[in-house]
Amino acid sequence: MIVDDDPAIRESLCETLENEGYVVHVAANGNEALAKLQSSPSVSLILLDLTMPVMDGWAFLHEQQRRPELFSVPVLVITAGSAIKDEDEESQIDAAGLLRKPLDIPQLLRSVQRLC
Repeated sequence: MIVDDDPAIRESLCETLENEGYVVHVAANGNEALAKLQSSPSVSLILLDLTMPVMDGWAFLHEQQRRPELFSVPVLVITAGSAIKDEDEESQIDAAGLLRKPLDIPQLLRSVQRLC
């Protein structure tokens, strides 16, 4: 599942992953992602932006940790460097990985393959 408020990024990532054979779900913010995850429990990986309206990635991660049915789904954070203020804040991200935008697509695909 791709969770990002930028439609162009969602579309591009969706197309890239589908071309690699993955089934992809998308959401524009954390609230939408939580709602879709309730109805699609078979999601095996979440690509999560941190800076979004409605519910940002930080709030989503917090909520995911509280829900036993979502706790085990790995999260790969994909975000602009400016969304993380310093190394201390970066160390607080409880995720399976972190990739900075602009994304290196081969690195993204390696990470997705490793986590799925």
